[in-house]
Amino acid sequence: MRADRSNSLLSLILVILGFISCDKVTVTNHATADVFIKSISYQGNILFGVAHSVFSYNGISQVSLKTPQGDTLLLSSKVDEGLSFFKDPSFDSGDFNINPPASGLYSYRVTFKDKTQTVLTNTLGANYLLPAKIDSFGISSDGRFIVLKWNPVSEAQGYQIRVVKGNTEVVPARSYYELNPLRIEFPFSSFMPYLPGTFTVEVDAILFESAAHQQLQALSVSKDSIQLQ
Repeated sequence: MRADRSNSLLSLILVILGFISCDKVTVTNHATADVFIKSISYQGNILFGVAHSVFSYNGISQVSLKTPQGDTLLLSSKVDEGLSFFKDPSFDSGDFNINPPASGLYSYRVTFKDKTQTVLTNTLGANYLLPAKIDSFGISSDGRFIVLKWNPVSEAQGYQIRVVKGNTEVVPARSYYELNPLRIEFPFSSFMPYLPGTFTVEVDAILFESAAHQQLQALSVSKDSIQLQ
């Protein structure tokens, strides 16, 4: 497995945020902030980083965050014309470490497009998830399905699956909950236009802060390149 040094995971984070925000109604200049631990497997080591996201149905022009250590930085990445600002940990910025991050309170100053501001807080807990181990990804014995299997991650409450070939998204990010066993079947016909080829299979384990499933506590990312004939 390898770590992806690009921003490919950002779309996955936004899918999760869309899922947990889908039942919210529009409130003038209302926003939610989330900080969570992201873990990956890289060159035989488990690495940890801190991810941030601020979401609002109303337009946001700027978000700055203050860490428990007192450092201040801007969330520079945004999508949907400013509905969401985020920061995904990266190697280039030195955001990953072999030790899990310390717990603490993060504050976010949100400036909306009408110049009004609000300050949000979210506490980073200590719980993290280890990356899943992808067991197999191949054609079923009857030739009707592409079957993905992976080993369970302790404390994970759900999983997100994504499959790409090159720059083409073959299976967009999808969330799965209460799977037993951990097995997903995709119709073989949906893969036929891309065969043969090498596919990047991504399995992400999800842990929420609470039973309300409104904010993330941890997200682990596993990727593997697998060839199908």
